[in-house]
Amino acid sequence: MKLKKEKDLLKEALQDLDRELKTLHSSKVQLEKKLGGTSSKLETIKTQQLKLRDLISYSMKKESELVKRKASIEEKTAAIEKKIEKVKTIGQELRGV
Repeated sequence: MKLKKEKDLLKEALQDLDRELKTLHSSKVQLEKKLGGTSSKLETIKTQQLKLRDLISYSMKKESELVKRKASIEEKTAAIEKKIEKVKTIGQELRGV
């Protein structure tokens, strides 16, 4: 009788352990799925980050080019304004003669 009772207790303990193992396995599977999703999202974010870095780099290059063009145009405009002033001055001198 005592042996049967011990076997029953061991059987129950094994059943409890089996249930706990199944629960742990289920939790593990869920965590692995979440980890897979998170890894995928992380890769997507990294890809977007690289694209944005490239875009920023391109934009900075274009901005630099535009700043140079603006400076060149401003220099040419100043030169043209000087020529216009000279022409006006010459025109006024010719009218005065």
